[in-house]
Amino acid sequence: MHSILVVDDDEEILRTFARGLRHTGRTFTATSSAVARELVKREMPDAVVVDYLLGAENGIELVRELKAASPTRKVLLWSSYASVDIVVAAMKAGADDVKVKPIFPREVLHWLDTGSWIEGAAMPPSLERMQWEYVRRVVHDCDGNQSEAARRLRIQRATLRRHLQKRIPR
Repeated sequence: MHSILVVDDDEEILRTFARGLRHTGRTFTATSSAVARELVKREMPDAVVVDYLLGAENGIELVRELKAASPTRKVLLWSSYASVDIVVAAMKAGADDVKVKPIFPREVLHWLDTGSWIEGAAMPPSLERMQWEYVRRVVHDCDGNQSEAARRLRIQRATLRRHLQKRIPR
């Protein structure tokens, strides 16, 4: 049984991940690094999964703080937009591993139990999933300004709103 904290600014991802971990121990979720810090102090989780982008923050600093406070705690950084620079910064900050979303709860549990990842478990994301993530990334980059995001995406605002209402594709 593990206690896991999942930190991501997307509440739907948190709900999905928490559902997948509900029978495996204690699962906590946080949408910001401030909430994550409080939960870590209070609950002392075995592992923390941190998103690279947490609203206006980035998760690298949170990874650094978590590892400094407890070097034995497993910390995983995940991101939809991973690059070599992100991986290097995360590893320098003390992350035990860096993965590209999507990652499924059973994969994280396997990693915590064995220290390795399930081979062949990660499927490349679908085109719908990539589009869903890209639209959210552009809106994020526009600080939530949907008019500007629609202009950058070259779509109408109504179309953008429909995209934003969609559930996470598999």
